[in-house]
Amino acid sequence: MDCFRQIAFEILNSAHSKNTEVSELLDEYLPNRSVLPQTVDVVNGVLRNQSALNRLIELVSGAKLKNIRPVLLPLLQIGFYEFIYTHAAEHAVVDELVQIAKSGFGTKSAGFINAVLRNLQRNIEQKNVRFDDKISSYLLPVSMQNFCRFKMSVLPDRNERPAEYLADAFSLPQWLISGWLEQFDFASVFGICLGSNRRPSVYLRPNPLKTDIQTLSDLLAQSDIRHQAIEEYQMISLQKPGNIVLLPGFKEGLFCVQDPAATLPVKALSPQPDQTILDLCAAPGTKTMQIAELMNNKGVVIATDINPQRRGLIERNRQRLGADIVQIVDYEQLVNDIRSGRRIFDAVLLDVPCSNTGVLARRCEVRHRITSNAIARLASAGAEMLGLACAAVKSGGKLCYSTCSLEQQENEIQIEGFLKNYGKFRLVADKLTLPCAGDVDHDGGYYAVLQKL
Repeated sequence: MDCFRQIAFEILNSAHSKNTEVSELLDEYLPNRSVLPQTVDVVNGVLRNQSALNRLIELVSGAKLKNIRPVLLPLLQIGFYEFIYTHAAEHAVVDELVQIAKSGFGTKSAGFINAVLRNLQRNIEQKNVRFDDKISSYLLPVSMQNFCRFKMSVLPDRNERPAEYLADAFSLPQWLISGWLEQFDFASVFGICLGSNRRPSVYLRPNPLKTDIQTLSDLLAQSDIRHQAIEEYQMISLQKPGNIVLLPGFKEGLFCVQDPAATLPVKALSPQPDQTILDLCAAPGTKTMQIAELMNNKGVVIATDINPQRRGLIERNRQRLGADIVQIVDYEQLVNDIRSGRRIFDAVLLDVPCSNTGVLARRCEVRHRITSNAIARLASAGAEMLGLACAAVKSGGKLCYSTCSLEQQENEIQIEGFLKNYGKFRLVADKLTLPCAGDVDHDGGYYAVLQKL
């Protein structure tokens, strides 16, 4: 069996050299699914903390990144990540990474990897220490309670340069941090950053058309699947997630995988049996299925997506979960029907494409490519989608606009602009959820429920 560090190295190296999405490479490089959890943790951990790791590599090695062989950099990133953010046995990390370097790039490269990793060991004062403001620049945040203390300063002063401190500590764009600090206090932004860099839990939402939380919990227990029932959300958290499709109950459609925060927009829309509801940006269909479940499979749910291939994902979920009231339709035809007044609905869910700044823990690569211009473009596209969706709502009906973004331009400001331009709607409720790294960790996002007058 391949070592997960070897596979993680190949994925990270390929992602850099081929400019390819890591999620695609994970599918390509993991024919042996037994190493999936370790590989995913290392790869995503490096991506989430890449800027911090690179800065530490320069400090510890005394070399600029541009002077380090590009092919060796992922090996150092893996080693630094495991030393600082995991409980891996350091000797095993060093031995395996040195062996990978030696077999692939020769003795000199192996010696360089060994020297830098050993130097990192010497520069770590203590792991898992509590925060001390007097030495904040020596402490790298690892979790809500724990910091890694170094023998040297590794971060800017957090009191004098808070945006720079958070950007460097959490490998996030400084302009994004600065925007959050204008909107929230420092403690809240620190929590957002922790939530954005956490290892996200895997949650199962029981399918009430086929089971309930207790029955699903009992089924998992029978197979010795470690889990915890989260009563607040009526979901189950897996303690050691592996290959989801191999879990008992998956093929039978007993559950969906969904983050707790992602369940909130549909709950706020409050779909009822016998209604006709539209999910306009539906793929992969998780929220579509949630709508059908809350309707007790009575009524009609129309689901579509502009991407024909992704509409296939909705169909697979529909079949597996037994959501018989879901009808998947062509996007362009539906848009024409809405604009001509031929289709109208009791309620519409509009989960628009967005910047994903509320789900950075799961979509690790977003932090490396998001720009303020991209957010402006997404907000503009969202406004157009709102204009279309509102025409599909009958008088007295509801429209739920949702994003997995934290940005006001895509959220509150978007809704304020909509209400000014479309006077026939009133705001019923809205909510911004911030990413959280607490005991019940979750992503962030926003929803607004609007009623047509």
